[in-house]
Amino acid sequence: MDDVERALQTALSRTRPSEESVEQAKREESVGTFERKVRMIRWVTWFFLVVDILAMGAAAVFLQYASDARMMIWCAILFVVAFEGTILIKLWYWIVTSKISVLKELKRLEMLLVHERRENKQ
Repeated sequence: MDDVERALQTALSRTRPSEESVEQAKREESVGTFERKVRMIRWVTWFFLVVDILAMGAAAVFLQYASDARMMIWCAILFVVAFEGTILIKLWYWIVTSKISVLKELKRLEMLLVHERRENKQ
């Protein structure tokens, strides 16, 4: 091996990432993916909760100032629908975050098993 090849080999070995850094990057990427999903779900949940709360407030105000029975009934229906919407969005949030946390743990276990297999082969 001449000096040029030796210099090229040492330069390439310095720039090549180690297996541990690659695994760490994959872990961080998978955790970041799940965190982004949870963040988006929080924004959607808060948006719909605010919309439902505003609808409930508007229905309550209109119910107080309603003069006929028909308007009172429609305001009461709007209030109940908005209230049910808050319940459903909370239920949806709970289901989706549970699903994401299970997927996150499964991904963590999968990466742990891959790491263990690599260590056992060596």
